[in-house]
Amino acid sequence: MRPKPVNYKLIAREDKPEIYDLVDDLIKQYHGDLEHAVVLLYWRSGWKPDADKIVRLAQVRLATDREKELREHDFTICLHDEFWDMLSDEQKRAIMDSQLTRVARAEDKNGDPREDSAGRPVWRLRRFEHEDFHATARRHNMTWPVVQANIAERLGKCDDAEDGSYVAQQLEQGYRFTIATAW
Repeated sequence: MRPKPVNYKLIAREDKPEIYDLVDDLIKQYHGDLEHAVVLLYWRSGWKPDADKIVRLAQVRLATDREKELREHDFTICLHDEFWDMLSDEQKRAIMDSQLTRVARAEDKNGDPREDSAGRPVWRLRRFEHEDFHATARRHNMTWPVVQANIAERLGKCDDAEDGSYVAQQLEQGYRFTIATAW
């Protein structure tokens, strides 16, 4: 019997400080409202292409109350473990920025920041159509179809994709790559 694969692995700050430094820098530069948010990063493996041959590269998710009780954090960002290191620094920055752009403080009907009964901030996810998402594309001087094309081109020319590997299989089948629009 084959063991069940583990598709999530926590990225510890001490193991990959450069990724957390990227998050910290983007928050400081563009996302001041997230200054006190606690972000956890995960490697995600096993993401299958969807019916349109699109493979996710990253995805943001709000923490549930139960998850917050187990480990203090406000949201997670999952990164495709087999593709992340193949991306250029500019692409990593654009992808991470897009994920951070999705997170916003929830507000009550008076426009005040909401908190839960434990005194923790309440967060929400913006839709991708939100105007700030377009500002993200302008910040990095690229639209998401251009990001997808650049990633596909870079990965298609990438020597890091070993024959028979997951990455090589996706490229051979003509898959495209995107950030996730929903969890």
